[in-house]
Amino acid sequence: MNGPTTSPARRRAKPSIRAFAGDRQASSQPLGYVLLAEDDTELRRLVEWSLEEEGFVVHSAGDGRAMLELLEAAARDEIPLPDVLVMDVRMPQYDGLDVLRALRLSRWDVPVVLMTAFPDDRTLEAAKDLGATCTLSKPVDMDDLVRAVSIVHDLARERELLRSRVGPPF
Repeated sequence: MNGPTTSPARRRAKPSIRAFAGDRQASSQPLGYVLLAEDDTELRRLVEWSLEEEGFVVHSAGDGRAMLELLEAAARDEIPLPDVLVMDVRMPQYDGLDVLRALRLSRWDVPVVLMTAFPDDRTLEAAKDLGATCTLSKPVDMDDLVRAVSIVHDLARERELLRSRVGPPF
């Protein structure tokens, strides 16, 4: 006997690694572009990784000033225009609300997801008044954050599709 045999009923074709790689290459188009500003390095890396695993391309900054520099780079076409911004509220240089205020004054209409460890009424009201799409309390559950970014991204895409078909104010 040459070795153990397997009955035809128990034999199953194993998918090849190439098949999985082909699927991955076929979907190499990014889901969208996210700019992230978070001053906590470990959290920033975790958020980057989580969003990249979902299929987003992420450019990140460690404070509000660096986020404004990323936005300027996007305006100059040095990096893709963001589909969604994710920012901490309290950061050095400029905080997330300062960046959001600057965006609105510049008439940028990009959806913004804020994260804060201090979700007091004043902060939440300011975020709402400045047009933050949603505000998540820290510690942030990564599944909730990824879900929020995905939903905000999809809604923004739908709104752009409506604008292209119907025109403003959608």
